[in-house]
Amino acid sequence: MKFRKLMLCACMMAVLTGCSSGKGNSNNDTADQQENKVELNVYNNLVNEEAEKELKPFMQEANLSNVDTFFSWVNDFNGTMKEDVGLTGQWAHLKDLNYDTTYQNDDMAIAWDETHENQGDSNSRLTSFLLMDGLIKAKDHTDYGSYILMDMDQIESDKMFEQIKPDIYKYSAVFDEVDISSVKTQEEFENAFPNAWTERGVTFQEGKASLINVVLQSPLDNLAFIGHSGVLLQEDGYVLFIEKVDYCNAYQVSKFADRKALVDELKRRTYLVGDESFDMVILENNKVIRG
Repeated sequence: MKFRKLMLCACMMAVLTGCSSGKGNSNNDTADQQENKVELNVYNNLVNEEAEKELKPFMQEANLSNVDTFFSWVNDFNGTMKEDVGLTGQWAHLKDLNYDTTYQNDDMAIAWDETHENQGDSNSRLTSFLLMDGLIKAKDHTDYGSYILMDMDQIESDKMFEQIKPDIYKYSAVFDEVDISSVKTQEEFENAFPNAWTERGVTFQEGKASLINVVLQSPLDNLAFIGHSGVLLQEDGYVLFIEKVDYCNAYQVSKFADRKALVDELKRRTYLVGDESFDMVILENNKVIRG
């Protein structure tokens, strides 16, 4: 059972590398401005109560769903991990974060398996949907493909995802793969998911929160799929980005000056897929955002 669970973690992990530039304070700021200034290009893994207390009001103000459940997932995961797996409860600079070496993925998988033998972990899509569920509408989409097959199985069979289960076919409508066999240009690829969402009746409520999706191409079977997801919160003068880095990997919240900085950080991660014809696309709800 442990070997099978470790293999599952290995199969679901994206190969990610990346960093983001820090931003210093201006010498022209007054003392009060310095005190209230938000440090940017930093991240936190929510391993202590202080980080949770800081983030939770922003999430509630943005009308995210299942906030308490989200933190129960975070606390369960972090409480399972040992101190040397790379998690931090302090705001640390993204420029110092290497997704291959900072987070000890194998040790995280072993620690999770030792205490959750019959329970899978969440991934970025499941975590994002948990929070965005109430802000998304869609028709039921029951005919889904292989890229979310494991997600759907987890929602159906794992009690961890009982809050998502009533909306399982809305989840499918949002995250199911898209056929791109007739797509010839980058612009058409960028519109693949927005067009599919129109057909599936997927709409996003406007407000402080939005869904971020990294759309990738599978060149072997002419499909577009969502390889990574997160939740963006627009705050006063900066943005917060909440994500689960991957299955058997860290929960992470980051602060950026703007969407461009977020896109730049996501693009610094390398997603190993294959010989793609199209560049990766980053969507905020149903609109492309660029670095």
